[in-house]
Amino acid sequence: MIATANLGLVAIFAPLAVALLLAFSGPIRRTGVGAAALSLLAAVANLGAAGVLAARWWGQGDLVNITEWTWLIALGDTMATVGVHVDGVSAAMLAVVSVVALCVQIFSLSYLS
Repeated sequence: MIATANLGLVAIFAPLAVALLLAFSGPIRRTGVGAAALSLLAAVANLGAAGVLAARWWGQGDLVNITEWTWLIALGDTMATVGVHVDGVSAAMLAVVSVVALCVQIFSLSYLS
């Protein structure tokens, strides 16, 4: 079973990674079909991670996961932390936003062809 924090990171970074790849890779971006396939794959990965998180929240009811990493350590003291906070409301909202994002991707495929 995949950890809750990892699913949150997949939902965040899958679309971001594909967007950066397409922004800095001209040949893939210019093919059209390849760029569309990568964008659609990222949207499906996002929806899959959001769906699993929402299903866990639906099944457990009290899904709360806070994962933090220390960042900016100076003089032995932590100045900042970076993390993922997943709870029921954020899982449900992530699922709604992911469905809308996938619908936009599918609409753009038919609109641009």
